[in-house]
Amino acid sequence: MKYSKFLTVLLCLCSFHSNAQLDLSIIYDATQGVSGLVGASKVYMQSGANDMPGPLDGSTWSYVVGNWGLDDGVGELVPLGNDRWAISIDPLLFYSLAPTGPVVGSSIARIGMIFRDETGMLTGRDDNDDVIYLDLTSNPPAVFNANGTPFAGVAAATSPVSVNAIFDEQMEVVNSPNPLTKSTVFSYKINSATDVSIHIFDAQGRMVNTVINENQSAGVHHVAWNGDDFLGKPLASGIYTYSLFSGTRCANGKLVIVR
Repeated sequence: MKYSKFLTVLLCLCSFHSNAQLDLSIIYDATQGVSGLVGASKVYMQSGANDMPGPLDGSTWSYVVGNWGLDDGVGELVPLGNDRWAISIDPLLFYSLAPTGPVVGSSIARIGMIFRDETGMLTGRDDNDDVIYLDLTSNPPAVFNANGTPFAGVAAATSPVSVNAIFDEQMEVVNSPNPLTKSTVFSYKINSATDVSIHIFDAQGRMVNTVINENQSAGVHHVAWNGDDFLGKPLASGIYTYSLFSGTRCANGKLVIVR
């Protein structure tokens, strides 16, 4: 029975990767732009996207994800400290959550975003209290005010995805075994002492657990995780995303849970 589940999940994983694009990491500085989010306890990204290249204007908001005023985890950012917040998504899969999502096999070309607290009463916008836009057709993605000038309050980067490992020039992380049946170990290397956190997200982009969140010394570290959620309950079989944040750097990976 477990082997059958394993094959099913692997088939889903193949489909997942054939329709995915590069993971997108966004770091938001709540001290920039017109912002009421300095000192906020939670920050969400309310956003819309389009899989057709075009102007960075209202037409960008073809696929809207986020539930304004609800503290439901959809589009929630991870705190990095000093009023900096981060989120990592696979854009195509994330905006497929919209009622009429993007065309399968396409790529998200542009994103419009407004940041908010969990109540929707406080917001973070561009330098002119307007929408912040990302152009994903450039590398790295370019960030603009609504009037077309650069906006410094958001940093965006894309990175290739992999089933069980991701690498960049300064940071490396791998989890094994993958698929996870009982437990897995995240192994990673950091170059200098810094705050480190590993967060787990489900297929809807909701954070379901934080494996570690602490200051660590330079070197190689190993952290075990048994596939549970914040309440200690086992997560269901499926595909999950994890993000390692180390200082200002972020690496993303995907893992499979088979029960």
